[in-house]
Amino acid sequence: MGTIILKEFLLWSETWAFLIPIGVWAFRKTDMRTMNPVLAYAFTGFILFFAANFSWRMKARLDLPNWFEDNNFLYNILSVIRVLLFTRYMKQQDDFGFRKWYPATTMVYVALLLINFSFLESFLKFSNNAHIMEVIYLLLLSVYTLIIYLRSDSTDFMRKPVFWVMSGLLIYEAVNLFVFGIYAKIAKTDAAFAFRLWDVHNVSHVVLCILMAKAFYVSGKR
Repeated sequence: MGTIILKEFLLWSETWAFLIPIGVWAFRKTDMRTMNPVLAYAFTGFILFFAANFSWRMKARLDLPNWFEDNNFLYNILSVIRVLLFTRYMKQQDDFGFRKWYPATTMVYVALLLINFSFLESFLKFSNNAHIMEVIYLLLLSVYTLIIYLRSDSTDFMRKPVFWVMSGLLIYEAVNLFVFGIYAKIAKTDAAFAFRLWDVHNVSHVVLCILMAKAFYVSGKR
């Protein structure tokens, strides 16, 4: 019984983990001048992951439309949203010089995304390519950000929300470089292993949400 509860708890972590940063935001007077993209990701992710988990868990019990029984397109949407919102978040930061690179890098990302879904992969299936593009873009961005912090003379960077946001993103993308790269292929041949592999994603997702919550906490008005 306990094992079943633990499995369900981990399965739904894609949804409930977002309540951690949302809760901190709700109960602390947060400075939202630059945190809006992170908050938007928390609310959007909560809705999309809830829809994905609900459709997967309830498709055998409810008469859901055929297009909604396969929830993979929701993960593709969330991947794109993750890139667009976190890069916009970094664009709003004045200390890292990303603002000048933002238009070009985002246009390249969108162009590659359109090519992928037009010629290489179906948008309705889990897209390895789109998720790998996400990992490369956001992993490089988070590493770049943290290197600048570590090379600076600042001693209070742990009080900066951007440090916690990008640390969480670094962990999430680094862990899922492997998961996103092989998940779709593994799911076709060994569904049980793919299911266990996705638990790794869920744990990294919880870590990201905790560090997002830390970012909201340190950005709170004192």
